[in-house]
Amino acid sequence: MKRYFAYAYDIESGKILACDAIKKMIFRFRADLAVSKKRGARWKFDETAADQIIEFSEALIQFEEPFNGQYIHLESWECFILAQLYGWVIKKSGFRRFKKALFFMGRKQGKTLIASAIALYEILTKDGIEAYSLATKQEIANKTLRNLKAFISNSEDLVELLKVYTFSILNPVNFSCFKPLSRDALLDGLNPSVAIIDELAAQRDSSAYTALTSGMGTRSEALTVIISTAGYGQSNPLVEEYEYGKKILDGTIEDDAYLVAIYEYDTADRWDDLSMLRKSCPNLGISVPLSYYEEQLRQARVIPKLAGEYKVKYCNFWQAAVDAWIPDSLWTRCRQGVKKYHAEITAEALAQAPSVISIDLSSIWDWTAATRYFWVESLRKYRALHRFYIPGNLVESKVHQENPALRKWIEEGLVVATPGESIDHGYLYRDVDAWLGSGHVIAITYDPAKSKELEANLSMKATIVPFPQKNVYLSPAAKAWEKAIVDGSILDESPVMRWMLSCAINKSNPDSGSYFITKNPIAKARKRIDGVISSIMGFSVLQAQIMELSKPRPKMLDLSKISY
Repeated sequence: MKRYFAYAYDIESGKILACDAIKKMIFRFRADLAVSKKRGARWKFDETAADQIIEFSEALIQFEEPFNGQYIHLESWECFILAQLYGWVIKKSGFRRFKKALFFMGRKQGKTLIASAIALYEILTKDGIEAYSLATKQEIANKTLRNLKAFISNSEDLVELLKVYTFSILNPVNFSCFKPLSRDALLDGLNPSVAIIDELAAQRDSSAYTALTSGMGTRSEALTVIISTAGYGQSNPLVEEYEYGKKILDGTIEDDAYLVAIYEYDTADRWDDLSMLRKSCPNLGISVPLSYYEEQLRQARVIPKLAGEYKVKYCNFWQAAVDAWIPDSLWTRCRQGVKKYHAEITAEALAQAPSVISIDLSSIWDWTAATRYFWVESLRKYRALHRFYIPGNLVESKVHQENPALRKWIEEGLVVATPGESIDHGYLYRDVDAWLGSGHVIAITYDPAKSKELEANLSMKATIVPFPQKNVYLSPAAKAWEKAIVDGSILDESPVMRWMLSCAINKSNPDSGSYFITKNPIAKARKRIDGVISSIMGFSVLQAQIMELSKPRPKMLDLSKISY
C-alpha cells in the first residue's frame, strides 16, 4: 500500500494518534475520492502525479545534522500532504486543483524542508514561473534559499540545470526563478506563481502577504504554501487563515482549491501531557527526539513564561484565541434533526404549523436575512427556514472576500442576488407575500430602526412585532435560543446559517449574565451574522406567541411585554 493511502488508513484505524482536524482532513480526502469516481466529477486523483513529487523529494540530499549526506526520507504524513497537493488535478485541464495550502504544526517538524522541495520542483517543471519565499526578516526567508542551494550543490544534474546566484536561483532552460523576500522588500509589480509564506504568525499584519499573493490572479497554476506554528493574540494574519482552514475541514465553508493540514492539541488536551504531543508534532522522535520535549516541558512547568512558549511552539495552542459562540459540533444536531424528522416537516405539514417570519434588514449593499420559524407540535420542536438577499453586482467580491460557496447558494435558491449595486427589497416583500399565503403566519418581527418601508408594506397584511436590536431584548432571546439548540429543539440545515453562526461570538457579561452577540473580531469585515440575529428574533417571538394563539391578535404588539 502506498504510504499516503497507508497514512489515511492508520489515522482512521487509530494506529496513529491524531487531532480532530487531521481526522477531518482524512475524511475530506475519502469524501473527495468517492466524489471523483462519479460521472461528471470535476477532479480526479492522479497517483502518478502524487508519486512523482514524492520521488523527486526523496532524490534530494540533506545537509543538516544528523541527516547530513542522506537522501530525504518522507514520513507517511509528509507523503500524504504532498500527494494531495499534487495528486488532485482538474480533469479537463490537468492543472493542479489546489491553489493554496496551509501546513500548520509545531516547531521543528521539517516544514521548511518540504516547502523548499516544492519550490525547487516548481522551478524545474513549470515554464516562466516566479517563485518566492516570504518571511518577517531576510535571514528567515533565506532559509528556503539555503535549502535549495544545498540540494543543488549535492546533485550533479541540478548543478548543470540551474544557475545559483547570491540571492536567487534561475532555470535558464524554462526561465523560471526563485528569490527570497522579507516583508520590508518592494513587493509591488511582482508576478509570482509560487509563494512560500514562512511563519505567517510572526507577521505583524497581512500587508506583505497580501501584496505578494495579490499578483497571482493571472497564473493558471498559482500556488501559495503557508507553513507556520501558532502565535499570540488575534491580530496576526495567520489567525484568519487558521480559522478559515478549520471551517473548510468541518464543512462550514466549501473551498475546493484550499488544502488544509492542521496538527494541534485538541481543546480538551492538557498542554503538559506528553502522550498527546504527536497530535501537534507528527515528526516526533524523527526530526527531534522525545528527550528534547521532555526537557522543554520540565522547564515550562516551573516558569510561567516558558509555559506559554511551550503551548505555542509545541502544542500549537493559540494564545488568547476567540471561540465561536455555538460550537459546530453542537449545531450539527440541528442539521441532523432535519434528516431524522423529514417526514414530519414536509411543506404540507409546515403549512398547518404556526410560524413567525423575522427580517433583519441591512444596508443596501450588505446581507438581508429573512427567517421563518415553525412550531411543530407533534415533535415539540422548531423548524427554521431562511432566505438571504445581496446585491447582484457584488457577488464576485463577496465570493472572494466572504465565502466561496456563495455561487452555489445562489444556484440553490438559498441566496437571492438582486440586480444592481444595492439590494432590491421588492424581492424580499414578494417572498414574504408568498409565505403569508402559504401557511399559518402569526406574526412578522423586525428591527424597527430604518424600517418605515417595511412597516408600510406589511402592517396591513399581518401582525407585526417590532424587535429593537438592543441588548435588553436580544440578551434574553439569545439565551432562550441557545438553550433550545442545546436541548435539540431546533431543526435547521441551512449551510448559510451554519457559516454565519461560525462567525458569531458571545461577549457575555460575567457580572450581569447578559449576552451580547457580535461578529468574531478576526477579519470582522468578512463575516456575517445576519441569519443568527433573524433566528434569535424569530424563535423568541414564536416561542412567546405559541401560548397566546387563542387570544385576539392585535396589529401591533409591544415586545417589552413579552416574557422569556
